[in-house]
Amino acid sequence: MIDDTARLLRAPEVSFAADEIGLDAFGYNIENRHLVAALEARAAALELPRVAAPALVIESDDTGVTVEYAGGALRARLVL
Repeated sequence: MIDDTARLLRAPEVSFAADEIGLDAFGYNIENRHLVAALEARAAALELPRVAAPALVIESDDTGVTVEYAGGALRARLVL
């Protein structure tokens, strides 16, 4: 991590390595177009519903997510 606040006195630079916690990496960067294509293909294969309307209200709780949109609302455990 690097302090980019442009202050006169800067915090010292800190370096992290994934192998410190037994991992090969903290995470991976995936191009959005590849991620979206994979998600759409899997959703189609599972015949999951897809709403191509802007979300007006999104509310979540311990059991799932409710999304309200112009054509109605849906409730699911996971929304992408």
